[in-house]
Amino acid sequence: MTRRLTLALTAVATLAVAGVLAFNAAGADEDRGSPADVVSTTVTQKPEDVEKYWTKERMRDAKPAEMPTGP
Repeated sequence: MTRRLTLALTAVATLAVAGVLAFNAAGADEDRGSPADVVSTTVTQKPEDVEKYWTKERMRDAKPAEMPTGP
């Protein structure tokens, strides 16, 4: 290999490793919460009943729910 090609490949490999490390480090600070923070609900409504309820007028007039805030 020529010196120029070797330098180019080294630079590309270095940038790739730096990118992977930066990507992993960015996600390391995220607080993913604990399993106790998970909320689930069992839905018992039939899809047909939900479709009947959400008319065009109700969809138009719907207000977004407030999103929970962190601790």
